[in-house]
Amino acid sequence: MKAVIRKIDTACEGIHFKTLLILVALVVCSSVLTPAQAQRSVLKVITPPSLSESQSHYLRVQTEEASYRLHEFVEIDYEALHTNQINLKIFGKNHLVQNYRFDERGSSRFSWFGRTTDPTSSAVFVVNGDMVTGFFTLDMTRYMLYPLGEKLHVLVETDMSAFPADESPED
Repeated sequence: MKAVIRKIDTACEGIHFKTLLILVALVVCSSVLTPAQAQRSVLKVITPPSLSESQSHYLRVQTEEASYRLHEFVEIDYEALHTNQINLKIFGKNHLVQNYRFDERGSSRFSWFGRTTDPTSSAVFVVNGDMVTGFFTLDMTRYMLYPLGEKLHVLVETDMSAFPADESPED
């Protein structure tokens, strides 16, 4: 360790302190979110191998709902859920989502809350080990993310008009 510090001292002999601070700031800033990371989606669409009996059952439960519109199978990028900004690619459309709250209940148990620049948007990931549940409202469309087991998840687009109307009294 001392040898490394000596090498840095030797390399920095002719550099002013301000220049050194600028170099450190550039290194730190470059490690935030690169364009490649911004393009990588938290959800990766996959063609799953044949589904197990329990996975088929859980898929049937979700696709037989009256609100079901369409679905795709996805894998989760767990690492991305530990960042402040994620790309959420849903049915071919990218949504840049900014984190505003992170509730940690353990090393692999947490909730991630975010929204886009649209104030009506929301994105919530609830992580419990390798099972992730998600609820997303983007461009006035609701999406649900359900675990099917064995790290496989299904993303479902829902038809909001299939839900009963709000029966609360109008003021």
